[in-house]
Amino acid sequence: ERTIRVGFVSDDFRFHAVYFFFHDTFTGRPRERWRGTLYANQTVVDNCTRTFMEAADIFRDVSAMDDKTLARQIRDDGIDILIDLDGHTKGNRLPVFALRPAPVQATFLDYVDTSGLDAMDFIIADENLIPPELEKYYTEEVIRLAGDALCYSPPDYETPLSEPPAVKNGYITFGCFNTAHKISTETVALWSRVLDRVERSRLLLNVPIYRNQVVRERYLGLFEGNGIARQRVEFRQGTSHELFLGQYRDVDIALDTTPYSSGLNTCEALWMGVPVIALAGERQSARLATSHVLAAGFPEYAAKDKDDFIAKATTLAADIPALNERRQGQRHKVAASALCDRGRYTEHFTEALRTIWRKACAKQEKGGTQ
Repeated sequence: ERTIRVGFVSDDFRFHAVYFFFHDTFTGRPRERWRGTLYANQTVVDNCTRTFMEAADIFRDVSAMDDKTLARQIRDDGIDILIDLDGHTKGNRLPVFALRPAPVQATFLDYVDTSGLDAMDFIIADENLIPPELEKYYTEEVIRLAGDALCYSPPDYETPLSEPPAVKNGYITFGCFNTAHKISTETVALWSRVLDRVERSRLLLNVPIYRNQVVRERYLGLFEGNGIARQRVEFRQGTSHELFLGQYRDVDIALDTTPYSSGLNTCEALWMGVPVIALAGERQSARLATSHVLAAGFPEYAAKDKDDFIAKATTLAADIPALNERRQGQRHKVAASALCDRGRYTEHFTEALRTIWRKACAKQEKGGTQ
C-alpha cells in the first residue's frame, strides 16, 4: 500500500491527443499515492511539453538513449509500474518493454489494441472499449476503468459556439475532421448512404493532407463511385488548433469513421456542440467514439449497426430547430459529464494503478515471475 513509482513512456508529451487526455490527470495526481516519471522520446519541445516537465516528479529526455540504456535507466529509477502510451505508433519504445525493466508493465491511451507482447502485463481500458467477449484477443490482462477509459480536457482558450449552419443554409452539412487514413472505402460507402437519404446535404472534410490534389481526387472518385456528386464534398486543409475547432461551426452533424473510429476529434466535435454519430465495431479501435459519446451522456448518438447509423443521422438532420437547441446546450452537458470529470477520473485511474500493483504483489507472493 506504499506510494507507487509509476513511469510513462511516450513520443507524445507535446501538442497531441496525449496532452488533452492525460495532462490534467497527471498534474492532478495524488502524489502521496503515486509518483510520476516521464520518459519522453520525442525531439519536439513545445509549451505542452513544458507543462509536462513542470508536473513530473522526474522528466527524462530519452530520445537519444538506445533500448538497453533506457531500460537500465528505468531500473535505476526504481519504477514499479511502467506504462506505454504509444503502442505500435510512431516513436514507440516497445523494445524497451520487451527487456522488462520494471516488475509490472502496462499499455494505455494512444494505441487502441493489444500490444501483443508477452512482457506487457495489463491494458487499461473500459467496458465499452474492451467488452468481456474481446478479452481473448489480448495478451494483456484487461483493467477497466469505471466510465470512459479517458478523460477529455477542453482547450483553455475561448471557442465560441454558433447556430448550426443549416439554419442559414437550408441544407445539412455533415462533417468529419478525422485523419484521412481513417476514411476507408467502407466509411465512404456508409456516408454515401447518409448523403443519399438527406436531400441537398453536403459533406465537409478537414485535415492538412487535403492540400494534396491526388488525395482529394481519390476521395472524390470514391464518392462518385457510390453515387455522390463531387460538388457535394468540400475539402479544407486544417489550420491552427483554435481555428480548426472554429470550423466545426460550419458542420451540423459529425459522422464517425469505420472500422477505425476517432478519439480526440469526437470529443472536440461534442465540445463545439456538434452531434457525433458513432458506430461501434468489433475491435477496440472501432469503439473509441462510442465510448466517448456514451461517457458524455449521449446514447442517442451510438449506433448499433450501419442501418441504425443512417437512421440516427437522418433523424437528426430532419429537425433543424432541434439541432440548434443541441448546439446551444450540448457543451454544458459535456462539461458536466463523466467525459470531463477530471477529479472522478483521476480517482478511478489511481485506483486502477493500485489494483495493478496489488495483483502484481499477490502474484509475487505466490511465486510468480513478477
